[in-house]
Amino acid sequence: MRFLLLNVILFLNASSYGRINGYVFDNTSDEPLPGVTILAGEDFYTVTDSTGHFTLETDTMPVTLSISSLGYKPVQIKVVDHRKPVYIRLEISEVTLSEVTVSSTAFRQRLHTLSGHVSVVTGEKLSMGNPAWLNSSLNNLPGIFMQSGTLTTNRLVIRGIGSRNPYSTNRVKAYFEGIPLTTGEGVTTIEDIDPSIIGKIEIIRGPASGIYGAGLGGAVNISAEREATDQTSVALHYTTGSFGLHKTSATVSVNKEKSNFAAGFNYLNYNGFRENNETNRYSFHLLSHTRFEKSHLSLFLYHVNLHAYIPSSLSEEDFTDNPGNAAANWQSIKGYENYDKTLGGITYTKRFNNNFYNHSTVYASFFNQYESRPFNILDDQSFMYGGRSKFTLSFRANTFAFGTELFSENYLWDIFETNDGLKGQQQSSNNEVRFYYNIFLHYKAELLNKLTLTAGMNYNNLAYSASLHHLTDSTIDDEKHSFNPVFSPHAGLNIAFSEAVSLYLLVSHGFSPPSVEETLDPEGIKNTAIKPESGWNHETGVRGMVAGRRINYELSFYSMNVKNLLVTKRLSEEIFTGTNAGKTVHYGLEASVNYFFGNSVSGQDRVNAVSVSAYYSKNRFRSFEDDGNDYSGNLLPGIPEYMLTIGFSGSKNSGLSYTVNLQHTGSMFLNDSNNGKTKSYTLLNAKVSYKILFKEKYSLDLFASVYNLLNMHYASMILVNAPENINSSPRYYYPGLPVNFNAGIKIRLNKKPLPE
Repeated sequence: MRFLLLNVILFLNASSYGRINGYVFDNTSDEPLPGVTILAGEDFYTVTDSTGHFTLETDTMPVTLSISSLGYKPVQIKVVDHRKPVYIRLEISEVTLSEVTVSSTAFRQRLHTLSGHVSVVTGEKLSMGNPAWLNSSLNNLPGIFMQSGTLTTNRLVIRGIGSRNPYSTNRVKAYFEGIPLTTGEGVTTIEDIDPSIIGKIEIIRGPASGIYGAGLGGAVNISAEREATDQTSVALHYTTGSFGLHKTSATVSVNKEKSNFAAGFNYLNYNGFRENNETNRYSFHLLSHTRFEKSHLSLFLYHVNLHAYIPSSLSEEDFTDNPGNAAANWQSIKGYENYDKTLGGITYTKRFNNNFYNHSTVYASFFNQYESRPFNILDDQSFMYGGRSKFTLSFRANTFAFGTELFSENYLWDIFETNDGLKGQQQSSNNEVRFYYNIFLHYKAELLNKLTLTAGMNYNNLAYSASLHHLTDSTIDDEKHSFNPVFSPHAGLNIAFSEAVSLYLLVSHGFSPPSVEETLDPEGIKNTAIKPESGWNHETGVRGMVAGRRINYELSFYSMNVKNLLVTKRLSEEIFTGTNAGKTVHYGLEASVNYFFGNSVSGQDRVNAVSVSAYYSKNRFRSFEDDGNDYSGNLLPGIPEYMLTIGFSGSKNSGLSYTVNLQHTGSMFLNDSNNGKTKSYTLLNAKVSYKILFKEKYSLDLFASVYNLLNMHYASMILVNAPENINSSPRYYYPGLPVNFNAGIKIRLNKKPLPE
């Protein structure tokens, strides 16, 4: 009898015993997370390996696992069957952001161990900013300056690079889910991406990201928002605000252990503060992800349709007295742009073993635009396709990353006469095909558990073939041209004195290719003498945490020398050309401090914080002569010498959260001659929201915001080097919005109960 009872007890114990297998991933990048702690009660624990995999013995089932990692929000999950693998996705925490794993560099590294200044902006942080503009969030980062003339006229400048570009972002590369938002000529339009679908933005300052080329300004890597839990949900979001703002979003997400799917639709209508300023934008996105035993496959598709009227820039007189006006010539014809843009890509990651894997993406994008302008009508389209493949090989403390990126873009543009805004006789028919490739090789060594050494090189080449047909005088310019290849090395060293303090040094080389306008002379003929601009970046910085991780800080100093400076010369409102005019030097100091208090100290979701960020920079022409004028020693226009941002944010257990942001921007010069400048200005913005849970499956978010609470009159963007007109003053200014409000509601329905 005793023998039988003993066997029954042993059988019951054996049946409750289990070995749990699982994987842990970053929620926004889907990259595996090493070093994550897994706890089962008080007696059983383990950590994930380099592939994000873990095994855990337990003496009871079901069991609740506690998962935690610095830089991510802790979660708990219940496991009822040890025979099935567990898939866990962690969300980034604002509290220990310096411990987040960054995926935009050649190697997946904790931000704490990187050489170079990289910023991570979470979707949670973006949700507290303006629902229609990204600039309100990005301008909180030191060294970043995003001007916004209208919803569709924006210029992102990093460390002074690209400040002289007339209307758009240039010299900065951007990617959305690994798909370029930057065209073959270097123009980037991140404003096409609706902020509500962004889960994370990583911004690399300077030419430090080898896998995305070696752009002088840096790289912006955007990831779509994903659900963190095993959840199926439907969300509806509506915002209304000043100047006829109406924004509607709908998203459906289906998340399972090995796959997830999301689809969303966004509509925005905005009448605008100024005349001839109405904007209508529709966008749709689809994202799916499937995991296999040693690989995973992702599919992403994004489409945007936009119709926007163009108010253009104003003279100083109109900017001061009539900021709500549109430029007279654009108003007279009701100038506008209308375009469709579609981009999509497939990413496949294959892990051959624990030390060797490949990450590859193939992509394509299509763009079709019609723009009615006072001086002519532009009808253009482009098709771009390409791919990027990176192999990573690790052994002991050494890691190699090598691969290539290449793309081809076919850009066609036709110019027509305008008859009061209507299409007239065709003036030219043009076609330019660009082919670019980047071969990269990078090495990382982790020495003595304190030193991280990185080194690498990029070999870049750009060639183009242009066919330019000027129909009015029957001239044809048709030939191929290839720029000399650019070799861009870099080396960095990170010294981790402790888990809380690290020092880094970086030397890197980069280049920027000329745009289409810059490759043409004033007669529209190819200028084969033009060269890409290139430069060396030197940087040092320190980052760390003190006071029990309550205070995070980062301080960096950089110096960049650029030669063969690409100067876009605007000869008239419709004619641009380019030249290599000289050299510039960019140097500055960037600093940020975040103080967390209250519940945030324990790593919970509810964060209370005071944040301060600032930068001071000098961006000068070292040698620059143009049309007989010597501008050597002058400051570059279009970029303020300094910016200071102070933010307060917090949340309560009741569901109430708030953010208050004060941003002061220094003055900036209007032109190369430095004979005019804007006034400095201070913006005060605030947002409050309240979240209510119903029956554990429904949530209701109510929010209200106010922007420019001080009602400052300021220039939100300037047209650098605006041309002189015989009958009017140069039109430098895009007026910023006066005090404005918005409010909205978000309703969410979940299939399973919501986490507390």
